[in-house]
Amino acid sequence: MLIVIIDKRSTNSAEELAKAVKPFEVIGVKVIPVIVGNNAQPRDVQPITTNTKNILAVKKNENPQILGEKIMDKVVQGI
Repeated sequence: MLIVIIDKRSTNSAEELAKAVKPFEVIGVKVIPVIVGNNAQPRDVQPITTNTKNILAVKKNENPQILGEKIMDKVVQGI
């Protein structure tokens, strides 16, 4: 399991992002991208996950406990 939390758009290209996570995909690591706030969009993290249903977008002022629960929901999804 790899949780990637971002709050702004990456300066890397989609190809660079995909290449960076490829070793994790090869060994079956589930990648959960978490977008915090409005400065990044789901399309910005699509290259780092094989399943767009794993993408989680939350408000910047999300309650940390609720955010943790939302992340864990994504983690156990499909198990």
